[in-house]
Amino acid sequence: MSRRESLIRYRLIISFLKRKPSSFEEILNHLEDKSTFYDYKLIISKRTFKRDLLEIASLFDIEIEYDFRRKVYCLTEGTILNKSQSFLLDELLLLNLNPSIKSKICFDERFSHTDDLEKYLPIINSKKQIKLTYKAFNSKKAKIYFVNVYGLKQACGFWYLIASDANDELIVKSFGIDRIVEFEVTKFKAKRSSNFSISEYYKHCFGVINFADQLPERLKIKFCGYHVNYIKAHPFHNSQKIISEKKDEIVIELFIKKTIDLEMELKKYAGYYEIY
Repeated sequence: MSRRESLIRYRLIISFLKRKPSSFEEILNHLEDKSTFYDYKLIISKRTFKRDLLEIASLFDIEIEYDFRRKVYCLTEGTILNKSQSFLLDELLLLNLNPSIKSKICFDERFSHTDDLEKYLPIINSKKQIKLTYKAFNSKKAKIYFVNVYGLKQACGFWYLIASDANDELIVKSFGIDRIVEFEVTKFKAKRSSNFSISEYYKHCFGVINFADQLPERLKIKFCGYHVNYIKAHPFHNSQKIISEKKDEIVIELFIKKTIDLEMELKKYAGYYEIY
């Protein structure tokens, strides 16, 4: 059974149970219906299904449990897929489609490195330190890093491996996966901080640039012209609030760190925005 089949199956199981709790037979029927469309044999045994549930929990942090009273499988109570989880699931599904279907989908070639995303999933929960060979944009030669991997983060269409330095877990680094030359699982035990959370670490950041000694600030930004509706539909940050609005003009407030990647993003609207 190929990894491609497994990832498609994971996505189908999650999306089906997101709509409604279902019995194993109902899930199996759903997978059988989708087998023709995806041109893969997605029908599985109950033993394989139970292994799938463990993989789903490990890869996507989504727990699926069995309700003995109703005799159905369901997402754990309170489980809500956030945007990052949904995006990752959708992206993996698209990347692993049958070639006959994939050829009819036009991907953004600037982010073609996402085809490599799948191979980094197994090391997210690795109990060992990872040896990375990494070539930064401003370096002539690749450099070796020994790291404790925390996970993956997407920013501005690119994927980054988030990890701490093997010798100092307080030093957190982001590695663009398109610039990772190779990686190796070492024999050394990973030393991760149990209190570290990627979402919390980047809570006040626009992308992956985060200086520990820099505090977030409240920014009021006025946009005008045809960009207004786009700014409303695609917020810069989850702290974005609309302060005032009138025809062809909007003022938003962000509670965010004013980093270079935010400044570069704002420059796309040169002549149409003003920071108060």
